[in-house]
Amino acid sequence: MFFKLSGSIYRRSSCGRLNSSLPSLKLQSAMDAQSFQIGDENDGDVILRLICSDGVEYEGNPVHLHSRVLNKSNFFQARLSERWSLHISPPEIKLTVLPNGVADNYIKCISLMYSSYKGTGIYFSGIDEALDIFPVASELLFEEGIQACMHYLEALPWTPQETLKIKSLLLSSHISVSADLSARLLISNSSFSEELELLKKKLPEMFSTIWKNQSHMIPLKSMRLTMEKKLSGIFQGNAFPAVQEVCRDAIINECSAKIKCIKNRRNDHNTGDSACENLLWLIDLTKLCNIRIFETTLKLFVEDTQLLDILLHESTDIYRSRRFSESFTEHLLQILVVRFMKGLTNGDVIASKSFRISFLRIWVPVMAYHICNLVSFSYSETIRGGWPQEYSERFVEDVTKVVGTLPLDDQKALFVFWTNSLQTFQTRWKEAFQWWIDAILLAVTSVNSNSLGTG
Repeated sequence: MFFKLSGSIYRRSSCGRLNSSLPSLKLQSAMDAQSFQIGDENDGDVILRLICSDGVEYEGNPVHLHSRVLNKSNFFQARLSERWSLHISPPEIKLTVLPNGVADNYIKCISLMYSSYKGTGIYFSGIDEALDIFPVASELLFEEGIQACMHYLEALPWTPQETLKIKSLLLSSHISVSADLSARLLISNSSFSEELELLKKKLPEMFSTIWKNQSHMIPLKSMRLTMEKKLSGIFQGNAFPAVQEVCRDAIINECSAKIKCIKNRRNDHNTGDSACENLLWLIDLTKLCNIRIFETTLKLFVEDTQLLDILLHESTDIYRSRRFSESFTEHLLQILVVRFMKGLTNGDVIASKSFRISFLRIWVPVMAYHICNLVSFSYSETIRGGWPQEYSERFVEDVTKVVGTLPLDDQKALFVFWTNSLQTFQTRWKEAFQWWIDAILLAVTSVNSNSLGTG
């Protein structure tokens, strides 16, 4: 007589007892453990489906696993208990990969559960692999894997870049860090708070040093480059969220201060002109650091109604308009046309329909007039490389694209508004801006005709 026990065939003795010469249950269990392999369709009793962060299924799905191994993870243990209570067999678990995560790291982490179950130990090929596994082990509540990562990291030498990665990863994981690793990283609430306070104090001082060297081009370029490298490194190198937040606030505060200087340019033209140039550099700095900060600073500029009022009223007065210097006008248009308008067309700036309509109604006349100023005023002849023509073409092209994101009724309302608004301006404004309305209307009409398959 034969019967199956734990996947093996046993023979009963004539007295009905298990033959004493056969392996013990404990030994057989160990033998079974050694035979467990990830992806074993015949022996696996759990199906895992990994979903990448973009919603696409992992190419290795389905992954066949063993429940006895997955019990190493408190996460899987809870999910399996839930499935079995519903009498689902074999239980299937769907797991979405962490944002910016890699599905293969989940397979690596699960393979370490198998190594642990088999008693062969947990090993890593290097610091990078340990750093890849740690957030996955933390998510899956694989305590043995978490401790192995920390023990491994604590024992090896680090480069400065690895030090930053390790500290950032551990502080953002909300996992209790081992005492030895904490001591080596100098992680403590008090010391970290002191570092943040020092950073809050030093950043404004660094910006102030840059502004003071405005008239000295060589040291100015060097200092700006240094600031760009340091801040972009903080955002691109996965620094602590708290550190990134301090840097973000410092940049936005500097942008706000420069906008305030621009608004006060009636009292001090030179300060207002340099403020506009500095604001342009700050906006470019934000794009190097983080695209969402870039978006925030641009919206901060275009949503300032007091700034708009000053630029609009100075623009509509032919005599006051001469108070705009060549550099101020160029930097203003760089912010509005090259940064903001281009951002609306390429996805760097995401804005609601109501925001886009408001922006087009309010700022297009200002941009159009300043471009016309560059063409018509005598100082425009000194600008290198045909700058007015380049930006006038880009202006019409980008306005056309942004207008094209709106329903036709809203497009029509915009053109009616622009045309009627000219009635309140002086003759020079009408002449300057009417050409832009005609050019944009022609371009949008052409785009709509092509999209409808006419012509």
